[in-house]
Amino acid sequence: MFRITARTVLELGAELISSDIIAFYELIKNGFDAVTRRGVEVRFDIPIPRHNYPVA
Repeated sequence: MFRITARTVLELGAELISSDIIAFYELIKNGFDAVTRRGVEVRFDIPIPRHNYPVA
């Protein structure tokens, strides 16, 4: 497993990928193309600032 930052995605894909949707599509497609026995997990962790949490 490896981790990359959003900045890395922007730098690597700025010239090749025209939108976020295309970038995610390519990421998922590449995972399927890898043809591993264990499969591929694509997970997006999106931090939400505490002030944006709903008040219960």
